[in-house]
Order: sequence, then C-alpha cells, then structure tokens
Amino acid sequence: MPLSSLQSILLILLMYGHSPLWAALPEDAKAMLESFPEKKVTIDLVIGRAVQFSDSFKALQSQLTAVDVPLLRARASLDTRINGKINQLDDQTENQISFNPNKINSTKYSVSAGQYFSSGTSADLELAHGRTLLGFASGTDSDAYETRATLSLSQNLWRDAFGMATRRSLIEGETLKKVAVEAYHESIESWVWELLQVYYGAWLAQSQVEVARENVQRRERLLQITKIKLNRGTAEQPDVLQVRSALLTSQVQLAAAEQTLRERWQGLVISLKLPQAWLTLDAREIPMGLDQPFAENLAACGDEMKTVPDNSTLAKRLALQAEAARANLERSHNLTKPEVKLVAQMTANGIDPSTRSQSVDEVSGFDNTAWAVGLTFAMTLPSENVALRSAYAENIKTQALAAQATDNLQLDWLTACGNLKRLVASTERLREAYENQKQRAKLDEERFGIGRTTTLGVIQSGDDASLAGSNLRSSEVETRLAAWKVRRLITGFKPYLEELHAKNH
Repeated sequence: MPLSSLQSILLILLMYGHSPLWAALPEDAKAMLESFPEKKVTIDLVIGRAVQFSDSFKALQSQLTAVDVPLLRARASLDTRINGKINQLDDQTENQISFNPNKINSTKYSVSAGQYFSSGTSADLELAHGRTLLGFASGTDSDAYETRATLSLSQNLWRDAFGMATRRSLIEGETLKKVAVEAYHESIESWVWELLQVYYGAWLAQSQVEVARENVQRRERLLQITKIKLNRGTAEQPDVLQVRSALLTSQVQLAAAEQTLRERWQGLVISLKLPQAWLTLDAREIPMGLDQPFAENLAACGDEMKTVPDNSTLAKRLALQAEAARANLERSHNLTKPEVKLVAQMTANGIDPSTRSQSVDEVSGFDNTAWAVGLTFAMTLPSENVALRSAYAENIKTQALAAQATDNLQLDWLTACGNLKRLVASTERLREAYENQKQRAKLDEERFGIGRTTTLGVIQSGDDASLAGSNLRSSEVETRLAAWKVRRLITGFKPYLEELHAKNH
C-alpha cells in the first residue's frame, strides 16, 4: 500500500478524536472536524480526502499527461516539414572550355515545405530566389536575378498503397491512446482498492482492541469472584492461580492488539511530520463508521449467469491492445511490399537582369514552366523481416490474452457474487453466535459465582466469546470488501469517484 495513501487516511482519523487531547488540536483541525459529514470517519470521507490531498493519487494522475503519446507518435509522419537554405558561391576556377564562365558569384535563398498525407501522397513546394553573376573570358558578364518555384507530388502505389499503412498506424495510435486511458482507470481502481483495505484494516484493528479489552474485563471480574469464593472456602488456591494466569494472558493479548494499532498510528503520524504531541492521541477512541454496500450489490448479482458485466477495465484494455496489434500487423505486412511511386514535378522560373520583382512576377504568372512525370521502384531483399515476425507474435499474444480476460471476467463475477452471498449470510450467523457466546459467558460467570461450573469452563466460555467477536469483526470486513469487489466488476470505481467529487464540490 503506498505510504501517502495511508497518510491521507491517518490525517483524517487524526483530526477527529474524542479523547481529552482533542482540545489541543490546531484550529484548522477543529474547523475540519466540524465539516465532517456525520461527525465521524467514513470510507467516503477517507477516499474523498485522499483524492484531494494524496501524493499517490497525484502520481497516478500524471499518467494522463502521457495518454496522447502513442497517437502523437503515429501522427509524426504527417507533420509538416519546413526547411530553409542560404547558399553563397564564389567560383573562379579555370575552365578547359573557353565559352564556359570563368567566374561565378551567386547568392541564393530557398524555403521549402513538405507534407505527407494519410492517402499516401507526398507534396513538397520549394521557393528559391537569388542573384548570379557569370563572368566570361571574352569580357562579357551576365548579372541577373532568378526566382524559381518547384512543386513535387508523389503517390505510393504498393508499399503504403494510397496510405494503407499510414492509416493503420493512426488506428493503432488512437487505440493505444484508449489503452492508456483504461490502464489509468485500472491504476485508480487498484489505488481505491488499497485504500479500502487499509481503512477496513484500521477499523478491524480498533475493534480487535475492543474485543481484547472486553476479555480482560471478564477475567478481572472472574478473578474477583474467585477471590471471594476462596475467602468463603468454595474455591481453592489453584483456582485463583488459574484465573490469574488467564487474566495475564488476556492482558498480554490486549497489549499486543494495542501495540498493533499504536504502531500503525504512530508510524503514520511521524511520516506525516505532524506535531509530536499528536503521537499521544488514543486511537481507540476515534469513531469510525462502516458503510453498508450490500443490498445494491446483491441485487446486481441477480442471476449470475445472465448478468455478467462486460465493462471490466482489464478486459477492455486487453481487447483494445488486441485491436492495436491487428492494426500493427496489417501495417507491418504492407510495409514489406516493394515501393512503387508515381512522381510528378512542375517548375516555374523567372529571370530578370535588373529587378527582383520582375522575376517574381514571371513565376507567379507561370510564364516559364517545365514538368516531369515518372515511376520509381525500390525494394529490399531481407532474409528475415523482423518487424513482421514481431507483429505476428504480438497479435497472437494479445488475441489470446483478450479471450482469456473475457473468460476470467465471467469466473471472477460468479466467484464474487457467490462469495458476497455467502459472507452476508455468514456474518448474520456469526453475529448471532457472538451474542450467544456473550450470553453464555455472562451466564457461566454467574454460575461460577454459585459453584455450578468449573474454573476451566468459565474461562473457556470467555475465550469462546472473544473468538466469536473477532470472527464477527473479520467477517464484517470481508463482507464489505466482497461487496466492493462486485461493485468494481459492475461499473468500476470511476462513477463512485465522480459522485464523491460532485459531493465535495
């Protein structure tokens, strides 16, 4: 369990105590105390506060900032490319042919933009402008401005034919984004589940202390009765020794239970760096409420075979992963094909010896044009296609995991509903058994006072009452966790958290 989640729970527990030390709490703690619904700690309060202040919840929320990464990565190939160039040339090398220029001095600027589309089409536009001075041995020089525009288009006809592989990549990216969202919801559900276990664990530790304290009180009364009987001559010294030993054992058990509760309390107070005086608060006196999530979830089970939920976050995530793997397999298979492209290019230019604007006007009017059309072919001959093999393996694995998750969901649902029904019935029986054992212990105590039962008998009845109390408390926790398990399978915890958020805002 993340420490920060536990800290959130303790902070709430700590700020609501009915011990005499409550008056020493800070004013902000008192104000928070008054704001608590029902004036006691509840599971809704704990989870609601943990969502607001828990570091572990903030860490989980950081996952949301990365859910778009797979889709952004897939869209990267469709991003617009912009390039710019500046070129300065000064060439005065000697030529073998006399009518070639013996001096070239030029300055050129160019900017280009390119875009690849999901149709498998690539478009590039380049605009260039510059001034070129050509010197000849005859003494005649040429100095002019040139503006040139070039539009190039290409269309994939086999590999990524009309964008087939690119679109599969986009589908994969979009699906993996959904996978990331479902993974986030899974993490939140696990986080809530851990909080539930900690809260109920704290309640159980507190109730076990109470059961142990009741047993000590029984032993103390029994020792007093035994001493009275010893003075009357109806009991002997071995009886006193037996009862005193039983009392000592129960005191040891109480001390162990209190230490367990105290360690949980003090360890968390220290980890929160709260005032040292808060370590002395009596955790036994903190009122903690138990929710009653049975009726709604029992009704949801209904006929288990006909009401299997289909929105498990795990099953949805694995199904989405399988969908992404299929898209990746199709893309990888398409990319093994040879590359065949239809390529077209159109160029327009303008040259003017005197002004820049005239060359620009000639380009914009397409006065001087050239065009070309052609086909290109390229292929590789790999001995093995690693990407395709990997995609095949991933597709098989994800399909199997998705099918297994669906089967497991049905099994989990049947188990969860059956477990909840059993525990609800068992808890009622254990409650009746506990009441019976308490009554038996009380009656045996009275019978022992008048000599109608043995020392061992009355001690045993007290132990049985304590055991029945512990079993009841444990069953109450198990029943609630089972009800939450059914709720998690039905809707997940997202609607529950949204409801808490609405209440708190």
